Amino acid sequence: MMPIYNDWISVNLLCNKIDEICAKTSHPLHILLINDGSTEKKLDGLSSNNFKNIKSISILNLRRNLGHQRAIAIGLCYIEDNLEAQSIVIMDGDGEDSATDIPLLISSCIHNNNEKIIFAERSKRSENVTFKIFYSLYKSLHLILTGQKVRVGNFSIIPKKQVTRIVIVSDLWNHYAASVFKARLPIDTIHTIRARRLDGKSQMNFTSLIIHGLSAMSVYGDKIGVRLLVALSIASTTLILSLIILYSLNSLLGLHISQYINWALISILLLIPQIFFILLIFVFLILSGRDSSSFLPIRDYHYYISDFITI
Repeated sequence: MMPIYNDWISVNLLCNKIDEICAKTSHPLHILLINDGSTEKKLDGLSSNNFKNIKSISILNLRRNLGHQRAIAIGLCYIEDNLEAQSIVIMDGDGEDSATDIPLLISSCIHNNNEKIIFAERSKRSENVTFKIFYSLYKSLHLILTGQKVRVGNFSIIPKKQVTRIVIVSDLWNHYAASVFKARLPIDTIHTIRARRLDGKSQMNFTSLIIHGLSAMSVYGDKIGVRLLVALSIASTTLILSLIILYSLNSLLGLHISQYINWALISILLLIPQIFFILLIFVFLILSGRDSSSFLPIRDYHYYISDFITI
């Protein structure tokens, strides 16, 4: 299963690679492309290729562009409701998820008796230095705020029995991998190296990458709120104790404290209660919504589907 937005040339090349690599295995493959509101027409070459191991290629057309995370959610729900599969490999259609790793994912899934979701964990990335710097900062921020390491992306294989469990998790609508971890589904990882795009440039710009990162962290909104609340409480206590010590020393030793420092400290003390109560309200809002499912993927996904075609 691959979410697609205008990457038809890459998908065509990738399908050929998949067929060539997986022809050596005994596992028949069916390709499902989730057309995420593409503005370019699909290639006719997809239907004319003489595949050896790929039994069919189908396209699930969405009514509008939703982003690849929500396209993945809809694809999983559609498979759960309409298609038979022993397991599902989820990957990007641009070639950055290497076809050579698919047999490794399948083998690991079988080794785990089709019980665990197997993620491809990146041991090396192929992006430029600027991306790597910002990605490292994001991983550090994600760990501090959520307590979870960023280890994996979409590239994975999920057994059908785990699909049944994940499609009722509301967080799947925001981020596939984060929802799996939060739902505490059984997982394992294999080490892979991220490949380069097969054609064209990435559709993800800097803003899209930030939204993608924030979507992952939003799944842990309750944890983030509590952690910020605890951090603010510790900082407030430390500041108050420091002020008590400072003014005590001033009284005992006659130290001169600048008027500007006084005003700054008073301003901070006035701000702390306001920030504390805002965070407290945020935490209560998050926690109160934990049992309500505003969007349930398996119930609501069909509203976004235009049609399903086999090519």
